[in-house]
Amino acid sequence: RPMTRRAPARRLAICPTGAGWLVAVDREQRRLLWARATAPSISEEDRRPRFGGPVVHQQLPLNERWSMTPPVVAGRRILCTPQELPDITRNHDPILLCCDLESGVELWRRTKESDDLYLGGVSGEAVLVIGRSRVRALKLTDGSELWTLTLPMDAPPSGRGLISGSQYLLPLENRQLLVIGTANGQLQGQLELPADARPLGNLIARQGELLSVDPREIRRFRGRASLDAGIAERLVRDPPDPWALVRQAELARMYGDRDTALRWLRQARS
Repeated sequence: RPMTRRAPARRLAICPTGAGWLVAVDREQRRLLWARATAPSISEEDRRPRFGGPVVHQQLPLNERWSMTPPVVAGRRILCTPQELPDITRNHDPILLCCDLESGVELWRRTKESDDLYLGGVSGEAVLVIGRSRVRALKLTDGSELWTLTLPMDAPPSGRGLISGSQYLLPLENRQLLVIGTANGQLQGQLELPADARPLGNLIARQGELLSVDPREIRRFRGRASLDAGIAERLVRDPPDPWALVRQAELARMYGDRDTALRWLRQARS
């Protein structure tokens, strides 16, 4: 059975089959609503055995396919990055496909560019595409380009980011976490982990906290509001509380304010 993920949308379940089709199932009426071919059929000639064995998958350069992402529902539209492309004939390039949610009719498509890694999600009218050296946004209505943000040199994404309101949080290999405005692509913040910390992995938001998931570990980070409240409460009870002062220093360091960080650390030592 193919490895697929579904995207629920109201009464619909949108399912990539892994076999060249995207289907919508009406969960209330328990019937197939529509099916959209996402990859061309392979001719019998291309299916015939070669060199003593059948062709199952042709070897492809690293990252030529999209990194697996579930379909994304945005209003009355559905976006997907079919995993079947490029096909074994190498005649069809990988695409980002936008379809009508209710009918499956194709609205627009864009060919994957060599730098692209994965579909980051939809924020307002911006369809976010995350690449190795840049983040770009396409217009939800027609797929035209809205903006492009170049990432720091030699610092590709270290995991999948997430949308938080009108911002996109993107972890990088240089231990930074970028805060990107989704409306215009402006860099709104840049947090940095300590030098001895590992880069963040895939990000998950949960009850005001941020989880980082990678093959080695799961790390939990308290949200800024929650952490500020905890620090303030401890400082009210005990103004020279070392834990609270060190946390203040860490926050200042993450936001690039080294002078303030040093001031808090000096207070924690005294």
